[in-house]
Amino acid sequence: MIRTMDSERDGSLHRAEPAWPLGPLEERILRAIWQEGPSTVRQVRMLLLAERAIAYTTTMTVMSRLAEKGLLRRTITTGSYVYDAVFSEAAYAALVSARLTRDLVARFGDHALAHFAAELERLDPMRLDRLRRLAGEEPEA
Repeated sequence: MIRTMDSERDGSLHRAEPAWPLGPLEERILRAIWQEGPSTVRQVRMLLLAERAIAYTTTMTVMSRLAEKGLLRRTITTGSYVYDAVFSEAAYAALVSARLTRDLVARFGDHALAHFAAELERLDPMRLDRLRRLAGEEPEA
């Protein structure tokens, strides 16, 4: 039997934007989930052990916090929690990039925009077209 945690069912964990910034271990755990799909703490820990020693309880705590932040969805099946990413890697990158851009513009205003514009001028036309499509903007004819 699979059931979703009550706080996830009522939507309180799902925000329009994910919490940011994430620490290196949080990012590594998210990457493991994106790579492997729905996983238990034990499965994620085994992946992390290939890179560094990490305690089961540390992995469990970080995964639980990622669920509280709305980045992982936690379900219980046959007595074990299974975690899955709320956002795809691409969706997460888009959300964080948008938030960082808004934060930079809010904090530094025209200076940030001037630097963005200068960077855009340095790009080759093919990449600029790809960026326009990513931003939902049609390239000029």
